[in-house]
Amino acid sequence: MINYGIAGVIYTAITMVESLQEIAKEEGVDLSSLTIENFNNKLDDWFDDGGEVRCLRFTDYGMTYAMDCGHEIESDRGCEIQWECIEKAFELLKKQRRFKNELL
Repeated sequence: MINYGIAGVIYTAITMVESLQEIAKEEGVDLSSLTIENFNNKLDDWFDDGGEVRCLRFTDYGMTYAMDCGHEIESDRGCEIQWECIEKAFELLKKQRRFKNELL
C-alpha cells in the first residue's frame, strides 16, 4: 500500500499531465483551453474515442492511486483522493502555461 500524502498526489498529478501531453502531442491536439471545468467534454470531443484518452491517459491514474492508498473507488475518501489528483494536475498545467507565456 502506498503511503498517502502530498508527495503521492503530486507524483500522480505529474504522471497524469505527462501522459495526457504525450498523447496530445502524438495526435496534434492543443490542450491550452483545457480546464478542470471542461476536461471531460473537451477530451472526449478532441479525441472522439468514447472517453478512452480521458480515462486511460488521465483520470484512471487518480483512481489507481486512491486504490493503492487502500480506498474503494466509490468511497467518499477514494473520490476525494481522485479529485485531489485531478485538481493538482490542473494546477500543474496552469503553472506550465504561465511559465511558457512568460518565456514568450
